[in-house]
Amino acid sequence: AGEAQMMALTDLPLEQTPFISMEDVVMYNSSTYEMTLTESAAAIVHRLGIPVNGMPFVVVARGERIFMGAFWTPVSSLSYSGIVAMPSLEEDSSILYFDLGYPSADFFEGVDLRDNEQIIKAFSKAEKLSETE
Repeated sequence: AGEAQMMALTDLPLEQTPFISMEDVVMYNSSTYEMTLTESAAAIVHRLGIPVNGMPFVVVARGERIFMGAFWTPVSSLSYSGIVAMPSLEEDSSILYFDLGYPSADFFEGVDLRDNEQIIKAFSKAEKLSETE
């Protein structure tokens, strides 16, 4: 994930098919930054085999690249200064947590874009937005 962090957002290569699409999302909570995935999408995330140095991703909303982050594992001893997507440790959980930095927000550098207007509009339009804590 470190190499990707050094690249401009516009230069990061995107997969032909999104790893997680709107169809894979049940709900996004814009207050707690938790994404509830469908069972099938959650199973794929749990099988990722996330390396200790993370696995980069790009969030795209309404065709626009919003931010880059990394899937992260709680067993990593490495720090990360971006937004991390951390699957729940519970194997049967379908929640993906979006946190600032790893192992804590003290390591985060940059701008918090987890509630970017484009992201909120996309989830709202799809009727998959929750704002409860």
